[in-house]
Amino acid sequence: MFLFPPCALSETAAGGKSSPEWETKLLHDAASAVGANPEDMDIRPSRWDTRMAIPETEKLLREPLTLPAEARKLRDRLRRSEDPCGLLVPGSVPSAALPSKRPGKESIPRTLERIVDSMSMARGSVAKAVASLTPDERRAALQEVRGIVTNETGPRSDPAVYDAIAGFDHAAMTSAGRTLCRAVWQELPVLLKAAGKKGLKEKRWKLTFGDGLLVGPGDRIFRPEELKDVALLIHLGGRSVYQGPVAAAGEGEVKVVIDLAAEVTVEAAADASAAGAPPNAGSGIFGIGLLFLPNAAGAKRITAGDFSLGAGLFGVGGIFIEGAGNELQGGRFTQGAGAFGAGLLWSRGERASFKADLSGQGYGFTRGLGIFSHQGSKADLRCGLRYPDPREASAALSLCQGAGYGHRAFAGGGIGLAYLEGNDSSLTTNYFGQGSGYWHGIGALFTKGNRNRLKARRYSQGSGIHTAVGILSVEGDANALVNWGVGPAFGWDYGVGYWLLAGDDNTSRADWGTGRGDVNGHGLAVIRGDRNKLLLPDFGTGFYKRAAPGYGLAAFSGKDNSLGLPALSSGPAAVKSLALGSWGTVVAPDGLILDPKLSLPATEWPPLDRTAAVEKERAELGVLLEAALKKTGRERIASLLHVTSSFSLDSQVPRLALREFFRTRAEDLPHLLDALSPDRFDEYLWLRVLLAGFGPEVSAWAARRFDASQGTYRALVAHCFRYSSIEQALPLLTRALADDDWAVRREAAGGIGYLFSREQGDEPGRLRFYEVMTSSQASTEETIKLFGWKRAVDVMAGLSLSGPVTPEERARLVDSFPGPNEPLPKEALSLFLEFSVSRADRKARLRTELSAAERARDAAAELLAGRASDPDPDVAAAALGSLGALGRPENAAILASFLAKKDAKRRDAAASGLARMGPPAREAVAGALSSMDRTVKTAACKASAQSWDAGIVALLGRCLEDRDPEVRAAGCAAMSAVQGALSESKKQFRDMLMKLSSSDPSSSVRAAAACAASQIPK
Repeated sequence: MFLFPPCALSETAAGGKSSPEWETKLLHDAASAVGANPEDMDIRPSRWDTRMAIPETEKLLREPLTLPAEARKLRDRLRRSEDPCGLLVPGSVPSAALPSKRPGKESIPRTLERIVDSMSMARGSVAKAVASLTPDERRAALQEVRGIVTNETGPRSDPAVYDAIAGFDHAAMTSAGRTLCRAVWQELPVLLKAAGKKGLKEKRWKLTFGDGLLVGPGDRIFRPEELKDVALLIHLGGRSVYQGPVAAAGEGEVKVVIDLAAEVTVEAAADASAAGAPPNAGSGIFGIGLLFLPNAAGAKRITAGDFSLGAGLFGVGGIFIEGAGNELQGGRFTQGAGAFGAGLLWSRGERASFKADLSGQGYGFTRGLGIFSHQGSKADLRCGLRYPDPREASAALSLCQGAGYGHRAFAGGGIGLAYLEGNDSSLTTNYFGQGSGYWHGIGALFTKGNRNRLKARRYSQGSGIHTAVGILSVEGDANALVNWGVGPAFGWDYGVGYWLLAGDDNTSRADWGTGRGDVNGHGLAVIRGDRNKLLLPDFGTGFYKRAAPGYGLAAFSGKDNSLGLPALSSGPAAVKSLALGSWGTVVAPDGLILDPKLSLPATEWPPLDRTAAVEKERAELGVLLEAALKKTGRERIASLLHVTSSFSLDSQVPRLALREFFRTRAEDLPHLLDALSPDRFDEYLWLRVLLAGFGPEVSAWAARRFDASQGTYRALVAHCFRYSSIEQALPLLTRALADDDWAVRREAAGGIGYLFSREQGDEPGRLRFYEVMTSSQASTEETIKLFGWKRAVDVMAGLSLSGPVTPEERARLVDSFPGPNEPLPKEALSLFLEFSVSRADRKARLRTELSAAERARDAAAELLAGRASDPDPDVAAAALGSLGALGRPENAAILASFLAKKDAKRRDAAASGLARMGPPAREAVAGALSSMDRTVKTAACKASAQSWDAGIVALLGRCLEDRDPEVRAAGCAAMSAVQGALSESKKQFRDMLMKLSSSDPSSSVRAAAACAASQIPK
């Protein structure tokens, strides 16, 4: 079951079909155009163990083409206004119908009695939820989660804390919050009817859980001392000023404030933004706090700090507000934010202003639901523009306006939803916002109206990052969207991004990374309407990486829509499809205008002043590093890893910690191995590099540890076999290849490919690397060119295989590493050569490894050939790719036989395997290009383009000359996959592409050829 149950779909699109059905059909057509079935596009969340992942995310990742329908269900539920309290239950708990008639006599005393009774009942569920964690567990939980959602540098996260938190009864808490909210909502008509009536005396009385306070109509200032201990406060009209916390519930508390005043002001305390300051409006931390301001006649002005304005942290927080010209300002975790609970900001009124610093306006952390919902025109939403992000000068961390976030890889993310309905509104955020999901979270932004303006910088506007789902839906006319990169519609690293643009005369502009699937992610976009203009680079592109495709699928429905395409040399062209890459496409049944001169206004992205933030983080990390250096053994390793992996604005202290970390002595290797954990993904990135520097010793440990491990940890143990010699590793990988766990078998297949790879091209394989290093008589500079792209783990593994590596050698090397995964610069490779080639004993050991590889290659190929038919498609794909990497001519026929497979995973993996094989695959690829089967020919075009062999790349010319226009288009699209090392080889196709661009009968081929030709230098 989904968070929101199915609902009737009444809106229609072209052909009279319901919109989601029509949008789904367009995406299915786009997938079919690149040879993919819905089953080929599944993303397996189980590739990495994760606690508390929500079923909604996992289902959407497995079935991404259901996103149009599921997104519509979310939107339709959010736009309803008769029962906002029904939104407060996360997960799969169904929302019961709101009673149509409130029982009982309509009177103030009876109303108060019912509200108090409901609060009393809610306290029982709150107490049950609170008691599900011990006092120590609650303190640890708050410390951990507060630090994450406020982006504060803190102690090293402990997996045991998340194990304990998993036992929190958030269902009891959120259900109690919804039930209480509905009970109060039912009584609002009675209270509104009584508002303004004179003769009601102020009353304060004792409840079993605090004080009740009833205030008659009139102007009122509520001071902190008066608000203390108040659990229920009702003000029946006038003007209100609050100088203390309002409906801010702490542990075990239930607080409700109903203020019917036309004008309400809530003042934040002087230290409201300071770390640890208490919440002050509509929040629940291990409790329930609800604030109702339902008088639509006047303005509400609320200034609040962190954890406020509809914030639920292990609790429920809600604010329900109506008025004209409302102004709400919050800090961090605010304006509809939930973590292990639910937070809701529900708002109605014109000219509203919402400002927040971080993690707000629809933000959901683990097992949390954060909802921001506003209806009213001329709204101004600004969120996440204060705290600099380390990635670049104009970056600010936002997590706003529909962001679902999980702490990689300790726990899955929550659900963050934002809904805005109205005209002439502005929404502004920066990194991670406007429909952004991260690590098993769902982030979604829905807007409905005309002339709205959306601005975000990166990882936004329908982007799913690191196994997550991002959704952006914009409906209406003349709306304008601006992004810098990674969105709209971007799927990165097993994530899915979905963007719907429905209406006429809308515009969207970005500088890079749009409508794209990369590193096995999928970017999905549907544009429905007329005269929409999009200036989105690489829109509808995908890539093949890590033995699987990432799809970029875009579909247009409507007339006179334009896509800016500067690569075209001539004037606008009308097409019904466009393929700019082999794993992406744009389809437009009604036609699409490709306009080389389309221009949309540029956007200024001013840099943030980072000085104070850098100094703060440097000081905090400096304290942690100083403490780490005083420790020994396991504690020292853990503390250094924590500082090293800190994603900080300051680069100096983490680098100092990294250097010390790489000085780890051999006797401390057991402590390094203890640090290997599926939970500590960010630490693992550098830990893996250092473990590779102890290669044989680590592999010996892995051999002993393998049978006692399971899940992701077992796969990580199997990965350690890559650091060793083939003689030591192959028997262990043989066992892993027969494992019951598909992820372990996939790792084993990939590991064999890594150990035996003889590829050349951009990123030469391991054996080619060693051959160059041991036999090249060229200069250091020429040798480095032959190395191609090498990463830190490759260098460290090679060095450790050639003999023990000293701590000082590792420390000197790591100084030249730009990062754990980035290609190494010349200075790093020069230093590596200095340590290895200058010593005869080290070169001799590498030659021994090359000889061992030659002896074992046939056995390795037999193992992989057996797994090429593995029932699991991901295992089969890894085996097929690795089989090609061995470069063994006898395997070409096996790979070619898979080019006719119906499932894209195996078919594309076989094409990749032929490409990795090099010259021995020429005959097989040429034969496939002569096939009568279009599927086989297009797969062969992909193999030709990806190959490192110039002779195979030359076969792309046959794709361009094929009689079938779809094969010609596939040949044009495949040009983008040619490796950089073979850029000179691409020049042979330029004249052919230019001819196709001017004379091909197919407009789609002409456009694809023009784009491909523009990427080839003269």
